Amino acid sequence: MSRFQTFDLAFDADGDLVVAPNGDVAAAQDGDVLARDILDRLACLPGELPAHPTWGCRIKSLLGAPDSPRSRMLALRYLREALEDEPRVEDASISIQPLAAAPEEKVYRIRFAEVGSDLLQEWVWGFGLSGSFTVSQGEILA
Repeated sequence: MSRFQTFDLAFDADGDLVVAPNGDVAAAQDGDVLARDILDRLACLPGELPAHPTWGCRIKSLLGAPDSPRSRMLALRYLREALEDEPRVEDASISIQPLAAAPEEKVYRIRFAEVGSDLLQEWVWGFGLSGSFTVSQGEILA
């Protein structure tokens, strides 16, 4: 039995619960659960959840920082740390590429594979003054 949650409720793009054809609440697939968990991790600073003080990503601490080699290096480090802290992600598969960096908004291409999977998740993800956002999300063969 897996020690990780593999069941979650399914939500549509508007955040509404999805109803299955039989009228029950629909369940999310395993990959969707991991994706949602990672997006939650990236959007949360460590310490924001009292029950999980080390869970999260420090990248939001760079919001408003000047676009400098140091802040770009720290952003990549913080994203990598957050993904490496997720035991369902294969560490060797992680690839992060900055696409846009300005004091008010930062955007990255993130690739990773779930442990035991041949598919890479590829996201264009970013955060800014209005919060974090996902531009695109898909799967490609590793």
